[in-house]
Amino acid sequence: MKTGAVIAASGIHLNIPDFDPTLRMGDTSIIKKMIITLQHAGVDPIVVITGHNAQNIEKHLAKMSVVFLRNGDYRDRDMFHAVQMGVQYLNQECDRIFVMPVDVPLFNSASLRLLLNGKKDAVCPVFNGKPGHPILLGNGLFGDVLNYRGNNGLWGAVTAGGREIEYIDVNDEGVLFELETEEDIERLRHSVSRNREPLRYNLQLKLGRNELVFGPGILQFLELVDRTGSMQTACRQMNISYSKGLKMISLAEKETGRPLLERRAGGSEGGISFLTEEGRVFVRNYIEMREDLERCAEGLFVKYFGGAK
Repeated sequence: MKTGAVIAASGIHLNIPDFDPTLRMGDTSIIKKMIITLQHAGVDPIVVITGHNAQNIEKHLAKMSVVFLRNGDYRDRDMFHAVQMGVQYLNQECDRIFVMPVDVPLFNSASLRLLLNGKKDAVCPVFNGKPGHPILLGNGLFGDVLNYRGNNGLWGAVTAGGREIEYIDVNDEGVLFELETEEDIERLRHSVSRNREPLRYNLQLKLGRNELVFGPGILQFLELVDRTGSMQTACRQMNISYSKGLKMISLAEKETGRPLLERRAGGSEGGISFLTEEGRVFVRNYIEMREDLERCAEGLFVKYFGGAK
C-alpha cells in the first residue's frame, strides 16, 4: 500500500501571525522535522500546500524531495481547503494519506508506523486518552473529504458519513503538541532533544555513463511531468526554474543514451510533455532496482546498526 502525506502550510496562524514554519528547532526547522519524520516512516510522496510566505518555504525545502502546491486563496479559505487540495492531488496515487497542519511538529515515526497498522478508513493517535495528530485517511474517505461542504473541517468530513474512527494508543506525547502561542514555540525548542528520531540511512541510486546524473531528483521530475503533462508545472511543483528542468532532462538523456521525454509545443503551459516508451521502461527498471537494493540495505542496516539511537 502506498502512503502519502499532506502538510497544510498555506495559511496565516490565527494566534501567532508571524509564525514561520522554517523556524529552527535544534539542528533543523519545524517543517523539515515533520518531513524527516514522515520519511523515516517510509511515507512518499509528501505534498506541502503553501500560500502565505510560499516562496520562502519552498526555497527552504527545495532539496527535500517534496511536491509543492500553491494555495492562492489562503487568505479567504480555511486550512481544510488546503487539505482538499492535497487529497485531490494524491487521490489516484495513494492508498492512504497522513494529513496534518504545519504547527504539529513533534509526533515521531514510531507513532506513524503504529497508525499504519490501523484497519479503518480514519486512524487517529491517542496519548493518555487524548486524540492527537496526524490523522491517517484511507482511500475510502478521499471522496468524502473532497465532497464535504460543511463548516467543521476535516473532522466534519470524516464523521459526516457516520464513519468509525480507529484510535490507536501511542507512547508519544508529541502527538498532542500543537503550536498555539508564542510560549509553545519556546516549549518546542526545549522539547527537541527529548523527541530525537532514531538513526537512519539514506540509500541513493544514481546511474550514468560519464556522470552519475539519473537519481532521485530526475526521477521525481519525470514522474511529475508524466503526471501533469507539463514541464512548467513539474518545475513549479519542485521549485526549480524551467531552464534547470530542461538542463536536467538534457543531461539525463545524454547519460542514459535514450530519449526520456516527448515534448510537443503549444498550449498555456508551454506544450504537452510525457514519458517516451523507452523512458517509461527505464523509470520502471530504476524503481524496481532501487526497491531491491532497499530490501537488501534494510537487512544490512539492522545487522550493523540494529538498535542504534
